[in-house]
Amino acid sequence: MNLFIRDQNTMSFIAERLATRVNPIIKKAFAFDVTQREELHIARYEGAREGMHIGHRDNITPSTANRRFAISVSLSDDYEGGEICFKEFSSRGYRGPIGTATIFSSSVLHEVMETTKGIRYVLISHLY
Repeated sequence: MNLFIRDQNTMSFIAERLATRVNPIIKKAFAFDVTQREELHIARYEGAREGMHIGHRDNITPSTANRRFAISVSLSDDYEGGEICFKEFSSRGYRGPIGTATIFSSSVLHEVMETTKGIRYVLISHLY
């Protein structure tokens, strides 16, 4: 389930934070100027996937080919499981505290593991 953020004050607040905190780090680490982003939305992860793997890349279709980076900001911490994994590199999952932004290349294969208890909420967008 995804919830798109429509409130102008909330969008302005988040846009300012991305511009002043995230974009400079991407410029410093990857020598890339972020000039645009897709709509912000909140994703909800809950429950078992019955063994189904959902690993994917975020820029493999013609309509998503412009994506350079994905950003996922943790909004909750009262859940178990739900780590993001980059299985091409490691089987280790990553999970940051509330407010932590995980930023990664849209070309990297990634998967959110099953949430085994509670509900995981994250703020997501794609940058280009």
